[in-house]
Amino acid sequence: MSNEKPKIAPTRFMLNIGAMKSGTTKLIHDLDCIPEICLSARKETSFFIKTIKEDRLSQTNESSLLAEYQNAWPSLNPLKHQYALEVSTSYAKVPVQPMAAGLIRRVSESTSSSFKVIYIPRIPIDAVSPFYRHAFTSYLAWARNHRIAMLSHDILSSHLLAIYSYAKQLDKLSSWLSRESLLLINFSMFTQAPAEIAREVARFLGLDSCFEFEDSGVRHS
Repeated sequence: MSNEKPKIAPTRFMLNIGAMKSGTTKLIHDLDCIPEICLSARKETSFFIKTIKEDRLSQTNESSLLAEYQNAWPSLNPLKHQYALEVSTSYAKVPVQPMAAGLIRRVSESTSSSFKVIYIPRIPIDAVSPFYRHAFTSYLAWARNHRIAMLSHDILSSHLLAIYSYAKQLDKLSSWLSRESLLLINFSMFTQAPAEIAREVARFLGLDSCFEFEDSGVRHS
């Protein structure tokens, strides 16, 4: 008899889409201590903004799209894991990246899949310095991703204002998510009590919150 685990693709997803520089990387590593959660093989797939161009949206087959998305969790064990976790701050960049929420909603409504979302706001003024540092230290990648020849203050400031306008992000999310499917996390509380935040996430997902928490120690430099 084969001891291989059954190959069943995930249908319950949790997206950690907090604003840039709001602790999303640390949070996903902290959540790795929850036994029922499986992290994606790659930290940020940005699947719903990179996979399909806007002019092809009307021809998209949602079932095929979901099947491709499910490949991001090759290590998922259906006997253990209940949720597939992805982090992608790109999904919370309205209007810079306007398509993600609508496309995720279509996939969710047209298939047997479901999505829950974690969103971590951070006081914008506290995020300005790390935002600019990230842009300039990752200059080539930033320019390529945004299809620009060079960075300028005007480009960066307009981008900054867009993604840290939390009302716009939450309006977009609430247009397709029920209140029960969206968890807002206090950034200050997360930095002070990461274990309690991990347990809050477990309760939000309906999972056992009595697990042994190990601080991942992950921090952005």
